[in-house]
Amino acid sequence: RAVSVEDGGVLTMFGGEVTGVVPEAHGVVTTGRLQLAGTTFKGSLRRAVHVERGSAEVTNLTSEGPAEAVHVSRGSARVVGSSARGGRGAAFFVSGGRLELRDVKVSAHEYGVQAGIGSSLVVDGLEAERVQLAGVAALKSTVDLRRVTVTRAGSHGAVELYECTSKLDGLVASDLEDIGLLVRLGTLDARNVQLARVRGSGGSGGDGVMVRDAVVKLADVFIIDIGGTGVVATAVATLDVDRLRCERCSYGALLVERHSTARAKGVVSVNAREAAVSLPDDGVLELDGLEVQGSGPALWAECQPGGRVVLKGKLPARELLSGRCLEYSRPPQPPDSGK
Repeated sequence: RAVSVEDGGVLTMFGGEVTGVVPEAHGVVTTGRLQLAGTTFKGSLRRAVHVERGSAEVTNLTSEGPAEAVHVSRGSARVVGSSARGGRGAAFFVSGGRLELRDVKVSAHEYGVQAGIGSSLVVDGLEAERVQLAGVAALKSTVDLRRVTVTRAGSHGAVELYECTSKLDGLVASDLEDIGLLVRLGTLDARNVQLARVRGSGGSGGDGVMVRDAVVKLADVFIIDIGGTGVVATAVATLDVDRLRCERCSYGALLVERHSTARAKGVVSVNAREAAVSLPDDGVLELDGLEVQGSGPALWAECQPGGRVVLKGKLPARELLSGRCLEYSRPPQPPDSGK
């Protein structure tokens, strides 16, 4: 390690450059208190800054080459206006501690941000591009994300959340592999989500939002040009989505399957190849308003035992709605005539 701050110690460091030549070396390690501003880390460092049980205030850090820019273990760090490029690990990592990021940029890392078990992660302004696996990934953590932009993410999508209690306000992601936003177990309250150009790693498919055995609320979601389905609720998921617009989503805007329950309001599907809304087995759906532009069916439900669809609001013509388990909570309103 180049610099070490022990328990009870305090270090303020402005400017300077730390260059690593040993792959497992660390730039600055603190178990005390660290204030770092305008420092550049280069070369083959394992971690530019390692906070272990201590605390750190990091401003205008530049990391070019270290596997991780900031690693927090059972401590806390606040990172502002910093950037990380060309690392083989997560640019910003926290496990069992607290990490706050504001206006940070990541390029060509394995992950943009990663949170391990028992962490608290707060992000307000993240730009991540060319990340090998995911822009943000969290496991059994408390997560609050705002103003997140992810471009060209790998097979774990723009954001993946496992058993987390999460909030998300403002996600813009494009050119993704397999999935855009993945939520498994836990909860998510999300709004202002825009996803574009998702393709499966095998050359076909690729879904926008995947909800698996989780409780998720979505509002103001726009998904365009993906190989699979816009939003998928599966494996006993509970989904509430308000204002979902999907354009050129090959397999439709919404899929509800495998004991899942969904409430959807204001769904618009434009130029889907398959049905705009699908229930292939025993899903339960309450749908308030559906607009379909282009050819193809509007809704298809297989209606296996336990399956149920309740319809209300403005709907397409009845001949475009298929399934013996369809119920109308009130007489359907005809679609707008354009007058």
